[in-house]
Amino acid sequence: MRRLEVSFNTWLMIPPSMLIMIYKRKNEIGYSDAKFCFKLDMEEWIMELSYVIKGGDSTKCNPRFIIRTRIP
Repeated sequence: MRRLEVSFNTWLMIPPSMLIMIYKRKNEIGYSDAKFCFKLDMEEWIMELSYVIKGGDSTKCNPRFIIRTRIP
């Protein structure tokens, strides 16, 4: 059973890690910065998507109103 858990966790973590590595290389930043910025971009994308799904216009959606801080 433990082996199945490890395999499941591995397959659960590979896609996000690969996306972050691609984001890191594309923007030429460090891994921790890439992880943080990727998270912010995904939050914005999800907010815009939910706004559109609820019937709104994506051009009127401004998700950057949230105050964000990063503590290293």
